[in-house]
Amino acid sequence: MFSLESPLWHTFVMLFKNPGRLSREFIAGKRKYYYKPFQYFIFTVLLYFVVRGLLDFDPVDNAMKMQGQKLENMPDNPSIRAGHFLSRNVNYFLPVWAVVMAAFDRLFFYKSPYNYAERVTHTFYTVSHSVFFGALLTPLTIISPFMDHLKYPVMVLWIIYSITSFHNRNYVWTIIKALVLAILSFAVYVAITFGSVVLLI
Repeated sequence: MFSLESPLWHTFVMLFKNPGRLSREFIAGKRKYYYKPFQYFIFTVLLYFVVRGLLDFDPVDNAMKMQGQKLENMPDNPSIRAGHFLSRNVNYFLPVWAVVMAAFDRLFFYKSPYNYAERVTHTFYTVSHSVFFGALLTPLTIISPFMDHLKYPVMVLWIIYSITSFHNRNYVWTIIKALVLAILSFAVYVAITFGSVVLLI
């Protein structure tokens, strides 16, 4: 699985080296060489939950700690319950982010030759690798709960890099659009998932 010739290793290396090229080659039919987007998503989510389990880490509890609240005094309200539900079931909700990101990608980069399904392929890789960065940075919360904030700028920078490399452009305007795309897609994803869970709980 982790040999230098395995699809997982090739996928992992290429996501650091040139994520846009990985997606373009996968879309073009070079699929045995790389992990499929959903397979890589499952791998990174499992890694994230393993790290969380080993550290007994919960992002909602960590947010409460950053506000100076003791966990035993945590209020019981729909927002807190929704946060815990989303945290425990994030693997079911993250694909929504990939779908939303692909929609914004189509809107912002409408001149690119990719159809919506091909953009979803790329955004699935992008979201999956964002989860990997989340898993990688979670142990820093042992030092301080505030270290959890580090993952957000890292994820934003990663998404910008991933989108600009996918569209094979390095222009300042492309970077600006990728930044807005990253922020807007995440905001809409949170609004959809959090709003839905609050209504259902």
